[in-house]
Amino acid sequence: SKGNQYASKEAAWALLSRVYLYMEDNDKTIEYADMVINSGSFALETSTSFPDMYANAASHSEPIFIVAFTQEDNRGKFGSIASMLYSDGNSGWGEEFASESYRDVLDDNMNDVRWSVIDTLYEEDGLTVDTHMGIEVFYITKFSFQDGDPNLASPIMLRLAEMYLNKAEAYAKNGDVTNALSNVNEIRSNRGLEGDLYASVPAGSTILDVVLKERRLELAFEGHRNFDIYRNKQNLYRNYWGYHIKGLQNADIDLNTTPSGYDNLEIPYTSPRVIYYIPGDEILANELCVQND
Repeated sequence: SKGNQYASKEAAWALLSRVYLYMEDNDKTIEYADMVINSGSFALETSTSFPDMYANAASHSEPIFIVAFTQEDNRGKFGSIASMLYSDGNSGWGEEFASESYRDVLDDNMNDVRWSVIDTLYEEDGLTVDTHMGIEVFYITKFSFQDGDPNLASPIMLRLAEMYLNKAEAYAKNGDVTNALSNVNEIRSNRGLEGDLYASVPAGSTILDVVLKERRLELAFEGHRNFDIYRNKQNLYRNYWGYHIKGLQNADIDLNTTPSGYDNLEIPYTSPRVIYYIPGDEILANELCVQND
């Protein structure tokens, strides 16, 4: 009741749903996700309200737990999260763009309201996408425009959409295709895709493919994708132009081709680099904590 910037039992349940999903305890995943959903404390944003959610997370119905920032916390164009992802010409360097790979998935339906978090920069003709150092500029706005400030937002750590997607994945792994699709469709029906719901699993796909695709669409740029891929024993493909390519030179970029010959365009889920080190402060603070190796 104090607001989604404070910890709550629902936030704990939501986090447990995520943890149990990672632990492959599908029944517990569903149980705790349902506890959040059935609490009645939250509601999915509609296609009308969704575009405003990230700029005004504290006042919206979908976020379960946020890290509340105020103007006093604003680190400006050189130190905020948004400074890496967006620029209005004077608000940051904005060099981490929505990838071609992600945009290709969004392109499946131009009515998808999740396009609203992508701000395309055009050249003066209004038709040609502008480039920065050879890369097409598709800014990400999920961390911008609180109080109208391009550098300010209150990042959403947990939200209701994830609960439906956690359930969808758990049901998929339990072999319950009907309930998996129902939970995916719950998201899609609130994202402008009422006319493009799943009646069945598309040919050539599995139900897990459907769920992971929807997780990618919905949770993009919120820190989930790597975990979703690796814990499902899939490799991460990064064969698109961008600054993630080590040693990339402007002269090498050809937007009409797919990059090849560079290191780490495919990251195997078995790579030792997939598991991050636990921060040293955590190790020092908890003598029971054992470092990953």
